[in-house]
Amino acid sequence: MPSAASVGGLFGAAGEAFGDRGVNRRGVPAAYTGGAERPALIHRRDAGQGSLPGPDGHLCRPSGRGIAALAAYRTKNKAAQDADFSPWTAEQVREFAAELERTPANHHELWDLAVDRLINRKNDLEGGDTSLAPILALATKETAVRNFIGGWCRDRAAGRYTIPQEEELADAKRPDLRFQGAGFDAPVPIELKLTDAGWTGPNLFERLENQLCGDYLRDVRSSRGIFLLVHNGGKSWWEHPAGGRLESFDALLQALRQHWGVLSSRMANVEDIAIIGIDLTKRASA
Repeated sequence: MPSAASVGGLFGAAGEAFGDRGVNRRGVPAAYTGGAERPALIHRRDAGQGSLPGPDGHLCRPSGRGIAALAAYRTKNKAAQDADFSPWTAEQVREFAAELERTPANHHELWDLAVDRLINRKNDLEGGDTSLAPILALATKETAVRNFIGGWCRDRAAGRYTIPQEEELADAKRPDLRFQGAGFDAPVPIELKLTDAGWTGPNLFERLENQLCGDYLRDVRSSRGIFLLVHNGGKSWWEHPAGGRLESFDALLQALRQHWGVLSSRMANVEDIAIIGIDLTKRASA
């Protein structure tokens, strides 16, 4: 975890780099680079990975200093966004006092609730006295696992969300599960992978980037998603796309989270991805 001093240094660098120069109409900070008299827009990708789309594309002037400053700027904004929750209504306060939960009022709150639900399911399967992990571990099809987890979350919705299964999008793509909010239209997509059902390490890395982030979070209404991996013991290691082997399910999860950390710097449309792993072998072998 970075120290307070290092985080403060990042924020200071952002303020020094951008000052009051503002942002362009896409929300990208403007910074002077190379001593030029006109501001060049520092794009979130480096020159080898693409340029800013639209009429501002020719203004891109990536530089080492500019990219570092933009990273600091994004870090500061992300911290501010995560800490700045919408005020609770009187009804939400009453609901929380009675049930220790409240109905999500926006996309971020819906994502938080979806993550909580799946972590509760994970904890029950991996450590619960009445865990059904030994039975679920026998499943070899993702459909069966999806139906089980989706049904469990649906039974605990309490009117706070709905979960249609594999809704078909405009391009015929079908997210495994989507949490839909009550009273607002900003779904949270969940992509589920049974890691032992023929998925290689590179396959999983690619599905995180292109399927969840690239396909299911293209819509401007959705900026947060969940990559849910379930392990039944059928495999003990996975290849790493950069070479070598990931020798355990935990190592696979850690590598995928690191990969998302790299992707997040060049996916401005995606606010956050939760990568959750459910290891059925923990209870099945206990």
